[in-house]
Amino acid sequence: MFNFEKNLKQFVSSYPITVIYICLCVLFSLIVLFFLNGYREHSLLLMGALNGNTLENGEFWRFITYSIGHMSLFHLIVNIPFLMILSRPLEKYFGSFLYLIILVFLSLLTGITIEMFHSRDFPLAGSSGIGYGLIGIYMYYIIFNQNKLNQDDRRFMTIFSVIGLLSTFTIPNISIVGHFSAFTFGLLMGFITDLMIKDRKRITH
Repeated sequence: MFNFEKNLKQFVSSYPITVIYICLCVLFSLIVLFFLNGYREHSLLLMGALNGNTLENGEFWRFITYSIGHMSLFHLIVNIPFLMILSRPLEKYFGSFLYLIILVFLSLLTGITIEMFHSRDFPLAGSSGIGYGLIGIYMYYIIFNQNKLNQDDRRFMTIFSVIGLLSTFTIPNISIVGHFSAFTFGLLMGFITDLMIKDRKRITH
């Protein structure tokens, strides 16, 4: 999972959805920092954070944009390597089109669940929901179809998942509902894609 392509052009051509998603996350944060006076409530709402009334107001686009924005620069910096490591093998395995659909559904389903069950006084944004959904996909394969990953990557993802679980309960202002719902939807995506993809190719070699 740690083998990166030797040059930027090869990396972009191999993982276009991963690159576009990460670039959008960075772009959103740059706009907030340099044009919207920093990570304030008004700025986050303008950039599409969940506001607690998304369903009532019919602002359904927020179920996508919240997963591109972030709550702080530190939040962004922590999530980017997280996404980079998890995203590449899955995009290569599923193909860019199916992988994009998976990301959209993870964002939508997690966002709707957050709106329904997570109470808060401040807008919510971040790509960690997507990240926990990706962990859920990996964990499905580790539990039910472990031949899809090599032994080292199964061990790495298990440890990574435990760290993610602990951070959910130890880092303040994290949406526990968001993390657990994303992980659950990731398990579901793993199940569905396992039914769809019947060949013997592996996620990691």
